[in-house]
Amino acid sequence: MNKTIREDALFAINPWRMLTWLLIAQIMVAFIGRSLAPLGVLIGEDLSLTKAQIGMLPAALFLGQSAIAIPAGFLVDRIGSKKLLFLLSLCLGVSFILMTLTSLYAVVLFMVVLGGVGYGAMHPTSNKGIIHWFSEKRGTAMGIKQMGVTLGSALAALLLLPAATVWGWRPVLFGACLLLILTGILAYRFYSDPPEDDAKVESAEEPARLLASILQMFKEKPLVLVSIAAMGLSGSQLILNTYLVLFAYEYIGIGLVSAGMLLVISEVSGSFGRIAWG
Repeated sequence: MNKTIREDALFAINPWRMLTWLLIAQIMVAFIGRSLAPLGVLIGEDLSLTKAQIGMLPAALFLGQSAIAIPAGFLVDRIGSKKLLFLLSLCLGVSFILMTLTSLYAVVLFMVVLGGVGYGAMHPTSNKGIIHWFSEKRGTAMGIKQMGVTLGSALAALLLLPAATVWGWRPVLFGACLLLILTGILAYRFYSDPPEDDAKVESAEEPARLLASILQMFKEKPLVLVSIAAMGLSGSQLILNTYLVLFAYEYIGIGLVSAGMLLVISEVSGSFGRIAWG
């Protein structure tokens, strides 16, 4: 009887509406996290950074992302996507707010790493939602959700960079972080985790053997090879995003906002590519 009620509740909720909230959250997380690339020129000028130091900003973000990726997967299995959507938005938003309040480069890097923890938790959190809500057209749904990564980055270059040239990167990023936190609150209010059956609930209550699971994954040769390939692709993307605006602005000599448009074009193309490949 209880199982029937849970199934009725599941079908009463539109999975595409849940995908909409996952997409919105993904866009806003990328909007803040990947703002380091278009804003890197202005941050560098404000803090008197070298090119290498500017490059360390997105590297610090992805360091935090790498550190949380696997633990976040186990965490979302235990508490669900709904709570984590709010927690990761709060983590990223507060970390970047604190970053705007300091001029010490070491503190800025530390805050970016903490922000990367929230940024990195978004991927297993949203992927878990896709897996739960979509038994069919899962590739399409995943492609749409992943579109939020490049779309958020494109919006950062399209909106934050021009605004930052007028008002400065600190107040602009501060306001954007408040918007991210508000999005996390709304996602917590309107997103729903699918009803779980008794077997899944019992499984979630079992203690997770994190280290053993990690070691087991390293024994899967196809997974290791895919991960190595992904490292190369991600590294190339990181280099392009970090230095495209800087190179176009300082070496080609085009305006800063126009240089940001090159990043917009790159990320919008990536957004369409994610849907097509999905």
